[in-house]
Amino acid sequence: MDAGTWRTAPTFITLANSNGAWTQFTLNFNAHGLYTDYTITFANLVALSSDIFIDSIRLIEAHVRGPLPAVEAFGVLEAGQIRFSKNNTPTTTIGQLLEIGQNYLFENFDDIRKFKAIRTGATSGLLTVEYRR
Repeated sequence: MDAGTWRTAPTFITLANSNGAWTQFTLNFNAHGLYTDYTITFANLVALSSDIFIDSIRLIEAHVRGPLPAVEAFGVLEAGQIRFSKNNTPTTTIGQLLEIGQNYLFENFDDIRKFKAIRTGATSGLLTVEYRR
């Protein structure tokens, strides 16, 4: 820390001086845990040439923050009886019926996200679900 700003040693690469060679490169740096904005400077530090040509730049986050979303799930109804739907709001008489001991495969993230259920009787349903990421 210097005057309230984060500083690190410069990270740079040296490219060969060429009159038409295209070079692709990757430059990695460690982000600071408290900052989300960074300045990236492209500069020519050699007096042999005054030109810098850049075709495209991509910044890619190396690590995903937080858990990965579930891509599939498997559920078993442990108690009660339920009706469920992925498209509509189920009622005690409308929706696909699931009995104790039956299972249901959530085939993708949308199946998981859109799943809605309601108990059909006095006993609450208990659906045990395992997720695959």
